[in-house]
Amino acid sequence: MSQFNRDPPSATRGTGSALPKLKIIHTPSLPSVDKSLWKAEKSYEDKRLLTHTNDEWQVLKVFDGLRCFKSHYVLEFVRLRRVHFGIRWRNGRDIDTGVVPPGCMMGPHWYLMVATWLFFSFLMVMVNVLTIDKARTAEIGAGVFLSGMCLICYALVGCTDPGIVPRINVPLDETFTYCDHCESYRPEGALHCMDCRVCIEEYDHHCPWTGKCVGKGNVHYFYAWLLFLVLAFVYEMIEFTTYFFPPDNHNLLDSLDDSMKIVHSAFKPAPRS
Repeated sequence: MSQFNRDPPSATRGTGSALPKLKIIHTPSLPSVDKSLWKAEKSYEDKRLLTHTNDEWQVLKVFDGLRCFKSHYVLEFVRLRRVHFGIRWRNGRDIDTGVVPPGCMMGPHWYLMVATWLFFSFLMVMVNVLTIDKARTAEIGAGVFLSGMCLICYALVGCTDPGIVPRINVPLDETFTYCDHCESYRPEGALHCMDCRVCIEEYDHHCPWTGKCVGKGNVHYFYAWLLFLVLAFVYEMIEFTTYFFPPDNHNLLDSLDDSMKIVHSAFKPAPRS
């Protein structure tokens, strides 16, 4: 039907053109929306989706070109809970590979781990380059060994599975506890990390400088890294100060001997009065 009500032809005939009369249509008013409440609900929904995501490793990229190295094997770039990223080398014929962890994985603070590793590498190279003309071959070799082991252990901490607990729907014994965030059971000693969004077996702490948590899978690499970090730092500092601020007729071995004497005297018990 037309939305306009026109007068009969007899009423308008002979009187010139008449404007049509508009029919007023009343539409119900829409209810007002509380924007603050809507934003709060949306924020809660986003956090829920980020926390309760798929527990399986999601494949982001598959590099099929590497199959020429080994038949039916592929290199995959995977992701877990939107914060863990890894590289997985697997058989392309396997179907259910979502629960298979990658051989190399990095945590949510991977950028801090990469920046710290590059900083340590820069210091190691600079000290050895500046002292290469003055230091002996054995001294340079010792410095490169300690610094190299420090960098290797640091990379192992940041690229190894810290002990991510897979989904456990039925507890194996009474020591298992339930995690509300993962909606899964976890063994004794495992704790949930809010940054990594997973439960870590034998959780020690979350270290942003290594990019992830320290747990059962990488805690031994972590302690080895701390050991070589101290040794490399002390050795490189002694080497640097010896050849750039040298005392008279002193070399690196003499400086090391003096340092050991200072340490020995510090731990030597005081004489009895």
